[in-house]
Amino acid sequence: MSPSDTMSMPLDAGLDRYDEAEERALARVVGTGLSLRTAAPKLRGSGEYFDGRVPTNLGSVSPAEIGEYYGLMVEYTDYAEGQTVLARAEMLSAEAKLDLVRAAVRKSKVGTAQDKGDLALIDVRYVEANANYIEARTYFELISAIGDAARRDVKFVSRVIETKKMELEMGGRGGSLSRVPNNEREGANRFRTRRRE
Repeated sequence: MSPSDTMSMPLDAGLDRYDEAEERALARVVGTGLSLRTAAPKLRGSGEYFDGRVPTNLGSVSPAEIGEYYGLMVEYTDYAEGQTVLARAEMLSAEAKLDLVRAAVRKSKVGTAQDKGDLALIDVRYVEANANYIEARTYFELISAIGDAARRDVKFVSRVIETKKMELEMGGRGGSLSRVPNNEREGANRFRTRRRE
């Protein structure tokens, strides 16, 4: 038995260690007193979960409603970012497990390097670990895209609030803001300003 064989960890034990590492990392976060948002924000009154979508008529709602949407979007963004962190941890763990399974499976095969590689790719343990990795990576990428969209929407709602604020300020001085010809008013989420003459 070679020295490397005596230092090899059994596959199941190695997989368990990666699960434990992920759990320990989450426990460390909790230990700092910080937490990740674990639920999407709820709409006031209805109790339904906010889906992160900004209404297309945001420019025509009241300032109080815009403020409410801004608060919901900030909470939703926090939720999405927390889920992205968890998804990244899951993906890293799945990737490490895949590497471990690949090595263990290749080591158990006999033949040329090419034969061992081919046999490893069709081994049920490798296929299962690879499927888990693909799922974790796909989930991470989807959650990341949702988080990116939420951050963009928070910025958009913030710009709407600033535009509304400027409209109110300009209205008191007889100025004009957001004068747009009718043929350019397509797309309810676009707010344009016009320089005062």
